[in-house]
Amino acid sequence: MSIYLGLFEFEGPFVEPDDMKDESGVYAILHFVDNEYKLLRCGERDSLRKWASRVKFDEIKHRLPGKMLLTVYYTNFPKEARKSIAKAISEEFRHEARVSYLIKPILQAVS
Repeated sequence: MSIYLGLFEFEGPFVEPDDMKDESGVYAILHFVDNEYKLLRCGERDSLRKWASRVKFDEIKHRLPGKMLLTVYYTNFPKEARKSIAKAISEEFRHEARVSYLIKPILQAVS
């Protein structure tokens, strides 16, 4: 399945990190509740699978009602370019990220 965020086509949603490729790219964590998707967090990593395997998604799901989706945009762009993509997506969807404060401590622990 594809999920478009801005101009970028993200793959997913992924349930298990092992289902992801061990490649660099940009990730987006989305929250689906009340028939709407909200962007919780967007960032980049050199190894998306390695990063996702360290995130405690069960803790995030426990704190939020609804469904959480992990999507990724694989790219071998340099780190600065990936950061720019994540920043642009975050800024575009910033007004929708009302619940991100609930998961920030969990995600900071694995940054």
